[in-house]
Amino acid sequence: MPKLICNVSECKYNCKSMCSKYAIDVDGIDSRCKKDTKCSSFKKKDDSLLNYEFANLEEITTPNTEVYCDVVKCVFERGQKCCADKVVIKSANNVNSKDSNVITHCETFESKD
Repeated sequence: MPKLICNVSECKYNCKSMCSKYAIDVDGIDSRCKKDTKCSSFKKKDDSLLNYEFANLEEITTPNTEVYCDVVKCVFERGQKCCADKVVIKSANNVNSKDSNVITHCETFESKD
């Protein structure tokens, strides 16, 4: 499993740049660059409700997370899994933006072309 670094603070699974999900999905089958990829496991935090399901995120987060990948044009994709040592997921949104549509991408993407 790759080490996953998640810089998407707007995601409800993010805890100190780690992910509380055991596995994530990265999509972008026709991607030719990083901005064409996305973390399809992203779920926006809901600030209006307390989320007790993730009350103890620090106890269940791990730097190693399974990364399922449909980005067939990436050098790290092998049989719909990522074989990179480290995967970085970033938010493409402006940090100060009030935009409710958060855009994520895989910063680790490297094109086979």
